[in-house]
Amino acid sequence: MVVEVGMGLKMALLYGGQSGEHEVSVMSAASVAQAINGKMDLLPIGITKKGQWIPGLSPEKLAQSGHFEVT
Repeated sequence: MVVEVGMGLKMALLYGGQSGEHEVSVMSAASVAQAINGKMDLLPIGITKKGQWIPGLSPEKLAQSGHFEVT
């Protein structure tokens, strides 16, 4: 979702989730976040395997840590 507010663009990046593709989603989100890198205001929202939504959770840090589940 991309929203233009004033002069800048804002984007919510949803990733993770309850599927078996959770880890793939985290890695993909990390790549997307890296590609955006300051081009717009990004709000990452991680979704745990239990379905909990966590706004502001960096997919890059989560991917680098190797711990894909957030409790």
